[in-house]
Amino acid sequence: MTAKSELLVAALTRLLRSYIDLTLTSSHLTGALITEVVHLPDDQRRTIRRLQHDYVGEWVHLLTTETPDLPEPEARLITQAVLAIVNDLARIQHLRRRPRLDDDLAALGQAVLTSPRPATP
Repeated sequence: MTAKSELLVAALTRLLRSYIDLTLTSSHLTGALITEVVHLPDDQRRTIRRLQHDYVGEWVHLLTTETPDLPEPEARLITQAVLAIVNDLARIQHLRRRPRLDDDLAALGQAVLTSPRPATP
């Protein structure tokens, strides 16, 4: 692995850990954002959606820089999958009591981010 590649992997890991920490410490707010954004006034909803799109774009940029042959739409799907895993599992009350849930979520996220990609024709 090159030094650049190691830096990109480290950046993705920090981004994943940061998102997990935010989601676990503010799961009620994350849940409200996910489920209630559709009820905001149009201008506020557009602003939130743009911020979400930009945030996902940061993940996609890191993924496609780390894996140049990864198409952007696939990188976006992978990113959304990781975020969905964290968002959904962090809101399940009995799982929130699980010791080291943050590490479990990080392992799941890393597995999705680094899983082998099927060859595309």
